[in-house]
Amino acid sequence: MKQIIALLFSWFILFPAKAENSARDYKIIKEWNVDANTAFELNAGYQNFKVEIWDKDVVRIEFVMETNSGKMDEEDFKNGLKINAERSPNKLKVSTSMNERSSSIWSWIFSSNKSKDAYKISNTVYLPKSLASLSFSLNYCELIIGEINIPTKINSNYGDVSVQKNKNRTIINTTYSDVTFGEMSHLKISASYTDFILNAIDTLTIASSYGDIKLTSCSLLQSLNMNYGDITIGKVGYIKSTSTYSDIKINQLMQEVNATLTYCDLKLNNLSKNISGIAVTGVYTDCTIKINPENPVNLVVNDVNGDISMNNQQLIITKKHETSNTMNMTAKTKSAVETSPTIKINSKNSDLIIN
Repeated sequence: MKQIIALLFSWFILFPAKAENSARDYKIIKEWNVDANTAFELNAGYQNFKVEIWDKDVVRIEFVMETNSGKMDEEDFKNGLKINAERSPNKLKVSTSMNERSSSIWSWIFSSNKSKDAYKISNTVYLPKSLASLSFSLNYCELIIGEINIPTKINSNYGDVSVQKNKNRTIINTTYSDVTFGEMSHLKISASYTDFILNAIDTLTIASSYGDIKLTSCSLLQSLNMNYGDITIGKVGYIKSTSTYSDIKINQLMQEVNATLTYCDLKLNNLSKNISGIAVTGVYTDCTIKINPENPVNLVVNDVNGDISMNNQQLIITKKHETSNTMNMTAKTKSAVETSPTIKINSKNSDLIIN
């Protein structure tokens, strides 16, 4: 994924440089006064953006082109950069792109004999903290956001996205991107061909295909719908998943798992003593569950055409019925009683390993 994004963004930093030319910055500044509780929307293509929050009731964007080549000047930059603003009482919408019809920029950009690091286009967006909401629609752009407390929606295609912290809700729809989120409150993800690195998430909803997710911790993963992608979770409270062709690894489960899995592998490494239960229905899905024998846990397994390996010698089998292709079994740890949490596994054409 990183190699793909690097290739897609190579034009940002392409262009030839001559050693004798000194570096120059060309800057275009646009400002718009806004009232409190204004909604801000940015639609952009082929640029990079860094978002800063300040105390002024002003939206300010600094468009900057850095160059160490003498083949483009400030007029070329002004002619190629297109900026349009639409105002309404409660909304400011800014649209900006590099105009491919500008021969002074684009014919030169895509001509031959280019070397790297001669040009870089990057912008800083200054936003009031009193904004009602943020919306970004980006193509071939990089977006970096620090710490905010504003409802935010991001649509990104072929671009990297990074948000350090948002104490409000965040919705992201993305394709062919790499995404990093730090500390987030309510996060909703819809993605394809996107890799995610997620740190500390309070409430999370994911619909993802053809991408991998690494999640450090999450209190409530209320919906995980993955297709052709893997997810690794450090610590999670509650998780509900419906996934196909995806591997799910959970290092520490604090409360509950409800999962319907097809052609997946599920690994649960460490179950808290305070879990409320686990329910897994799997078809062609191998499950590996590590149970601490000191935890009061009941185990109920209904398996068709699968293999069961009980490597946990401390589990006591209380009932077992086996035919040529089915296995119905109940077991418990020594400290478990009838009202203790239950691990329920319904599997077909799957392997189950209990450690």
